[in-house]
Order: sequence, then C-alpha cells, then structure tokens
Amino acid sequence: MSRWVARRGWDVELIRLDGREVLRARQFGSLHAYCATVRELEVLLRRGGLTLADLIEVLPTARRTA
Repeated sequence: MSRWVARRGWDVELIRLDGREVLRARQFGSLHAYCATVRELEVLLRRGGLTLADLIEVLPTARRTA
C-alpha cells in the first residue's frame, strides 16, 4: 500500500480496514484518525497546520539479495 510523510511527524498510509481502503493518519506514531476520503484527511491536516501538498510519497525500495 501507499505511504506519505510530512513535517511535524505526520505519516499517512493507505490501508485496508474491515474490507475497505482508508487513510490512516498518525503523528509521531500516535493514531489521529482513519479517513474514508481525501477531503477528511485534508481537514485533519489543516488542523495540524499542513496541506495535502506537504505530503511526500515514500517509494518502496528494491530488496537486494546476496
């Protein structure tokens, strides 16, 4: 699944919860909310002084085999 990070310790992950995809928003590892829509996430981030543009996608790295 996808993951994004932002300043002030925020991270957002797209996860599957009870059979549906939701955005899990955490700050410094503490859960803030499960957001069903991007709009919900936008409102939550705004309360934390951020916007969607502050999120940076974390790309998976290829695993090296010996």
